[in-house]
Amino acid sequence: MSTLDSFRTVHPPLQAGAARDMRFDIVDLDPYGSPMDYLDALATTDRQWPDRWHLVVNDGMRQFVKRGHAWKADCLRRVVQRWGNDLYPVYLEVARSLVEEFAERIGYRVAGWHGYYCSPDVTHYWAAMERVKARPESN
Repeated sequence: MSTLDSFRTVHPPLQAGAARDMRFDIVDLDPYGSPMDYLDALATTDRQWPDRWHLVVNDGMRQFVKRGHAWKADCLRRVVQRWGNDLYPVYLEVARSLVEEFAERIGYRVAGWHGYYCSPDVTHYWAAMERVKARPESN
């Protein structure tokens, strides 16, 4: 099993709706690698999000990107098509873009953002999420 495949085995309870009736005002993600699969899982269910909440992430995907493997990650395919495979120097911008896409999918906007590289391979960021409309209807 590859490292990327192991990420996909961790979040099925989130996709199935675990704790969807709870209103968390802080979500702290600390995956070994990409947080994007977790965000996708959180977006797939009818969660009870409060009007404002905070996302805090310890993102380890920059190490994978540093090695030139961005094109191998499902969560980065669209980004690689737009920005190319060398995402290492701009990974913080990439992360913000992906968080903004997630926010839009669940009817929110990123109302505040702060991020930094805490080591050559790890990125920390915080996003204040603010509801802008009712959650988009599923097709």
